[in-house]
Parts: sequence; structure tokens; C-alpha cells
Amino acid sequence: MRVTDKIIQERAIKGMEQTAQKLSKTHHRIATTKNISRPSDDPIGSSQIMANYKDLAKVQQTLRNCENADNLLSYTDTILERVSDMLIDARQKASVMASDTVGSEERKTVANEVAIMIDQMLQLANSQFSRRYIFSGQKILDTPYIKTGDNIEYVGDEGEIGQRVELGQDTMVVNFPGSRVFGYGTETDGIFKVLKEFKDALDSNNTKEINSAIGKIDDELDKISIVRGEIGVKVSRIQSSIEGLNSLEISLKKDISQVEDVDMAEEAAQFMSDQEAYQAALHATATILKLPKLSDYI
Repeated sequence: MRVTDKIIQERAIKGMEQTAQKLSKTHHRIATTKNISRPSDDPIGSSQIMANYKDLAKVQQTLRNCENADNLLSYTDTILERVSDMLIDARQKASVMASDTVGSEERKTVANEVAIMIDQMLQLANSQFSRRYIFSGQKILDTPYIKTGDNIEYVGDEGEIGQRVELGQDTMVVNFPGSRVFGYGTETDGIFKVLKEFKDALDSNNTKEINSAIGKIDDELDKISIVRGEIGVKVSRIQSSIEGLNSLEISLKKDISQVEDVDMAEEAAQFMSDQEAYQAALHATATILKLPKLSDYI
């Protein structure tokens, strides 16, 4: 086939256009710091990145769940620590008031202190975290304990709230219904019933019932200790999960970066090479087309 001047010129122009396109792509990668701007740039790499981003989203959501669960459980434990301190104080009062050397007036004075303690315990039982009641079961927007006269009653439910703190389908229960912690109220069972009976025993100067209150307070302390132990196990599990998830997050981000992100030093060198090739192509094309000043327009 005869190679005419026109064919030579067309090939020169096509070569210059290809060189310009390559330079433009290199410049775009540097400007965006990304190897892949659209799936067509690298179908296999794009598929890998999409899968990694999907896994990363799951990891990050689970980490947020862990943070929320850890904060709620830690706050719950703080409340229960205060409950334990108050029960220990009540027990110490009962031990002193059970003595035969204590008079009725002293017991009435302590009875008033126990009444104040009951009100303080009620405030703890109605504690909120992020504007949600922590001892209401699933009725997190409703006050769990209501007081009518001297009677205190639990009006929450037994519902459990789960958080997914590990990758997978299983969830961890992160709440403790008030019925399990404080009991159902003064007329049924639990802390409020025990403290009310202790107060009534002090008011009536009933030494036998005051002695009985000591053992009942100990039982309530044991219940609180069991719940706090469960919280400790859950928090430990969450912390272990956080460590694993953080490592996985770093690994996924690294995998994404290796495919998606530009090596700026390598890309800068490529840009210089492409730019030199483009200038050479301009010069060669100008010579072939007999347009010596073509480069002046670039």
C-alpha cells in the first residue's frame, strides 16, 4: 500500500491526540489523587473497591454500635455503684439501729433519713441516658417508676434492647429492666419495698424488723453485684470487639487505598514523562504538517 503524505499526517495527528489523552489522564489522577474515577477505568479494581467499601461500612457501623453500648453500660454501672453505696449506708444504719441501746427518738430521726434515701433511690431508678430512661425496658421514653403517696410502682416493661457489637447476626442485650434491678415497687418486692419496711420498722421502734432489714438489704446488694458483674463481662466483650474491628478497619482502608489512591511520587514522574512525550509529539506533528509555530498555540 502506498503511504501518502495524507496518511502520514493523519497518523501524526492521531499519535499526538493519544499522547495528549494520556497526559490528560495522568493530570486527572494527580488532581483527584485517585486511580479510578469511574468503573470503566478498572472494572476489576472497581468491583474490589465497592466490596471493600461495603465491608468497611459494616465495620464502622458496628464500631458505632460498640461505642453506644459501651457508653450506656458504663453509665448504668455508674448508677448502680451509687445504688450500692446507698444500700451499704442503709445497712450500716440498720446495724446501729438494731442495738437495744438506741432509743425510739433516734430511730425516728434515722427513719426520716431513710425516707430521703428512698426519694434519692427513686431518682436513680428514673435515670436517663441521652434523654432515654435506662431502666424502663423497651419503654425508654416513659418514666419507669412512679410515686403515689408513699407507694412506688414499676410501670416499665421487661423488654430487652439489643445492639450488634460484633460482625454477624447476634446482638448483645445492653439494658436491664428496672424490675430486675430495683424490683416492682413498695407493695411487691425489691429495693423500695425493703427500704420502706426498714423505715416503717424505725418509725414503730420494732427492733425485730430492723434486724430483719439487714438481711434483706444484703440480698438486694447481692442482686446489684450480680448485675454489675454482667455489665463488666459485656463491657469486656465490647472492648475486645472494638480492638478487632479497629484492626479490620485499618486493613480495609489500606486495601482500598492500594487500589484507589495514587502514588503521588510515581504519578508525578509519569506526568513529567507524558509531558515530554507530548511536547515531542507536538514538534514532530508540526514538522510533518509543516506548521512550525503550532506549539505556540499550546
